[in-house]
Amino acid sequence: MAGKGINFRGWIPASLVLTLAAAALAAAGPGYKVVNTYKVGGDCGWDYLTADAAARRLYISRATHVIVLDLDSGKSVGDIADTPGVHGIASRRAGTGFISNGREAQ
Repeated sequence: MAGKGINFRGWIPASLVLTLAAAALAAAGPGYKVVNTYKVGGDCGWDYLTADAAARRLYISRATHVIVLDLDSGKSVGDIADTPGVHGIASRRAGTGFISNGREAQ
């Protein structure tokens, strides 16, 4: 069955073009930059972060509780306790939110 093989010569230029295009897109980027850094402390890791731009709050899940920081100052403004296995946090509107607790047996 001569002549039925795969032609790799066409793949090499196409792969090179795709690689260069991907590199160009990655280099252009959306313009993200670090504006502030805050030291939160604590002895356990974190899972997810949720920023509420309207309320200017950052919610950080920390295994058994959620730390609430002020986005502008970085200071702690609250703690949502007794949330075993907390993962995700969703803010719907001011004063209303939802938390998923992975180890909660209810």
